[in-house]
Amino acid sequence: MKRILRYLGALLFAGMPFSVILGENITHNFQSMNTEPRTIEFKSANKYARSTTDSITYTCGGKAVFDVVNYQAGIKLYYYGDSVIVAPAIEGLYEVHIGYIIVPSTFNTSDIEVYISPDGSKWEGPLTDGVTYSSGSVTATIPRGNYQLKIRNKGSYDIFITNIIYYYEICNCFRYVP
Repeated sequence: MKRILRYLGALLFAGMPFSVILGENITHNFQSMNTEPRTIEFKSANKYARSTTDSITYTCGGKAVFDVVNYQAGIKLYYYGDSVIVAPAIEGLYEVHIGYIIVPSTFNTSDIEVYISPDGSKWEGPLTDGVTYSSGSVTATIPRGNYQLKIRNKGSYDIFITNIIYYYEICNCFRYVP
């Protein structure tokens, strides 16, 4: 029996370098981040914010700001071009889920655009492939890589982003190059 356990242990240990990919996520619920103990810091008249747990920063462009509406904290993207940039690049990012509140209910969800950039100098997008719109959320699936994000409102109604979930993969494996 001990011999079998040794072989099994050796087999598991030998297979560790070839393990596939571990998927994880970072969840930023702005309401809970803004309650005690706070895990988000605001600066520059709420145009800039930084998460204290993972150092992800949010920089609002145009009239966009971090705001509290009806006791709900979030990023308010006013209409026609307001945006927020998420930096630094998140390593192994493959999907982002954006939760929002909008009034009126006739809002066209495709007015939320998602862009990606490895370094923030040149933006690819707006992304169309792999982007799913539904009432109250937008999910963008992207090729796994290190990306900064830009979320932009191209419509004529205000968008209030309440949460963002970043899905990323950590690869603990050997890369085979033929």
